[in-house]
Amino acid sequence: MKKTIIVALSALALLFTSCETSANYGSETNSYTQEDENINGSDLEDGAFAYIAYSLSEYAEKSISVDLTVEMKVTNKGESSANLMWQLTTSGYPIITSKSFPAGTSDWIKVTTPSANAKNFYTAGADTVLYLSTYGTNPADLEIQLRNVEYKITSSVLGGKDWIDEAVPSLKETYSDTFDYFGIACENNSKELANENSRKGIAKHANSITMGNEFKPDGFFGWGFSGNTATLVDFTDSNGTTIKVPETLNYSTVDACLSACKEMGIKMRGHVLTWHSQTPDAFYAKDWIADVTTKPNQYGGKSTVSINNLVDKETMTARHEWYIKTVLNHVAEWEAENDYRAIWAWDVVNEAMADDSGNIYSGSNQNWLRGSTKDTKNKGPADGGSFWYQIYGNEEFIINAFRFANAYAPEDVKLCYNDYNEYMNYSGGYKTDAILHLINLLQTAEAKTINGKSIKPRIDAMGMQSHAGTSYPGAAAYETAVKRFLAMGLDIHVTELDFSAATQSAAAKAYADYFTVMQKYGKSYVGSNKITCVTIWGLANENSWFNPSNGKTTYPLLFTKKADKYFTNDSFDAVITTKSQPGNSP
Repeated sequence: MKKTIIVALSALALLFTSCETSANYGSETNSYTQEDENINGSDLEDGAFAYIAYSLSEYAEKSISVDLTVEMKVTNKGESSANLMWQLTTSGYPIITSKSFPAGTSDWIKVTTPSANAKNFYTAGADTVLYLSTYGTNPADLEIQLRNVEYKITSSVLGGKDWIDEAVPSLKETYSDTFDYFGIACENNSKELANENSRKGIAKHANSITMGNEFKPDGFFGWGFSGNTATLVDFTDSNGTTIKVPETLNYSTVDACLSACKEMGIKMRGHVLTWHSQTPDAFYAKDWIADVTTKPNQYGGKSTVSINNLVDKETMTARHEWYIKTVLNHVAEWEAENDYRAIWAWDVVNEAMADDSGNIYSGSNQNWLRGSTKDTKNKGPADGGSFWYQIYGNEEFIINAFRFANAYAPEDVKLCYNDYNEYMNYSGGYKTDAILHLINLLQTAEAKTINGKSIKPRIDAMGMQSHAGTSYPGAAAYETAVKRFLAMGLDIHVTELDFSAATQSAAAKAYADYFTVMQKYGKSYVGSNKITCVTIWGLANENSWFNPSNGKTTYPLLFTKKADKYFTNDSFDAVITTKSQPGNSP
């Protein structure tokens, strides 16, 4: 075959002598072997943007990754090194691999796609090519010889299909041999959990759901709760303290969510029993009526800066026990009446560590808990503070929460601590260290009498929220945190996974990288503790809390919403393909 020099995008040639095809679950891999090529840059006009190109037009409208191996020998007559790049003509002209050749004649050098790049996925178009670029060099200075050219194209055959289409693999089934639960977060509204199409898709892809807001304290109390309109009754806690509490909570929405679980035949992670946010101000206030100082917020309403009549610690502990007991007893009653165990895990405490955590864990100068640090002290929840900390001044309320949950939850329900930036551990915030310190306190805390029994705090799992970026923390740093939490004798629940990604291809790469890590610590992991659950934080990009992000569209999730239907995107394909590719399982 004669050599082919391509100098314009419109002049493309596919140069292959053989093609082998293999299929993985949800993807297809084609291997192409090219004839040897000799390229004399002097044949080109001086300064031309010159390359040899292999057409990938057959993959138009598909999600592809490229794994290239080629031997290159370059004579560089110039005075400086020539950086030769293998690129794609997809958005951003991504570099598949590159090699710099100094002046002179090189030996035969094997050039390969880095393993991380081979997992990147890009959306191909009708004119997409894989090409060798001499951009930034003087082509007339170069003589390039290629031999043993082979590139493997892994393409998704699923991109953009209806998520309930029979041809689309189920996420929970794909990962059934890796994780006990594959979850999706959703809301109880007409577009998500209360929508028939949404329930079909959720049931197909997940065996666990997490409600975004409905099971938070604001959801149970009813939004805008105040003691002004509530009927209060007596409650006596395990310490013998009698207080006034609301006669009932808001169960209608909660019960609707539990009923949806039964209808779909799936379980739920309860989220969340104790949190500094989305909890009524009245919960912390004397007589259940909060005297607050507020400020305008970005949503056109007001945020609480301070509560001027906080209750004392004894009263708050009694309210805390009443609330956890009431919520867990109601769920148990619903499950008994409906003959269906719905909730398999609870986030007992959420986000109690400060982002700017230090390493002083006690005393007046402690700086690890939310509310104790420079960035969070004496602030309201909207500004990162915690009324829990303002009442207690230490971690006692967290220990109490896990003790109360152990007293009132079924023994087989997993109790979790849940937090974000859980992998952050540097001078700006030693948050991982702070969480590990908390876990140690929970594991060594003493038993106390709760509901007539001697009860210790119980923590079974670390909830890694995993709201990550495409560059931070990175899969390696994430894996370091995973190993540290597992070493504490806890399972891990990945509870709120999504990525702040500026492009769909960047999101797909991040999902591939992180699922490669997570699979290593699934069911096949040799350790006694494992990653047992992965939950994606939402149904579709369009409804994600990340959108809009500073006025820009991001691509955080696995599905795209069009009208009232959901369709797979490149991130979904990456998750499926990553599981399917050999070598990604431990």
